[in-house]
Amino acid sequence: MPRRPADLVVTRTADSVRVAWDNRGVPMRLLPLVAMVMMPSMCLGFFALGDKPSWAFAALVLVPVALLVGYSLFTRRWREAVELTRDAIWHNRTGFLAPGPRTYPLTSIREVGFGHYPGTGDECEMMRTLNLVHEGVWLLSDRTYVGYWLTDRDLRRVFDELRAFAADAELPVQFVRYDEARPGEPRTNGIPPSAG
Repeated sequence: MPRRPADLVVTRTADSVRVAWDNRGVPMRLLPLVAMVMMPSMCLGFFALGDKPSWAFAALVLVPVALLVGYSLFTRRWREAVELTRDAIWHNRTGFLAPGPRTYPLTSIREVGFGHYPGTGDECEMMRTLNLVHEGVWLLSDRTYVGYWLTDRDLRRVFDELRAFAADAELPVQFVRYDEARPGEPRTNGIPPSAG
């Protein structure tokens, strides 16, 4: 049975498009939840099977894992919005411990991408993400996740809304579907080409 889509609120004007949602109303993605349960379980299992558990090492591993799992559960309670204007992309998250709004000028955006983010060689990330790849420290690329809890279908809807506005407004932003080969380039993210 397919999961219901998120309640995305799309506001489009002549100068911008804004997509907003509340993560509390988003259907749960299975992969982040599995990772949150498996990481602490594997760490505890590792120490339970050992002859002499090292509590110092356990504190160095389990405490940060517990903090990360707890923080990621807070992100389930946030509201998010992404807005594309003629000058910038604005990403906002509101809620307990949420980082404030971030504005990325279009000149700093290298790409807006959707799909399995390519890694090194034939490897890629396990779940599809929507990424703002922008200039970071010392002009290195940095990546910001948008809609971490959204389902693939909802991420695609956000990506398509942003891409449609950028095409209509003729904005100099590159939109990339990681799961599709670019013309003239081999597929590098480990996803086999579709048959047909």
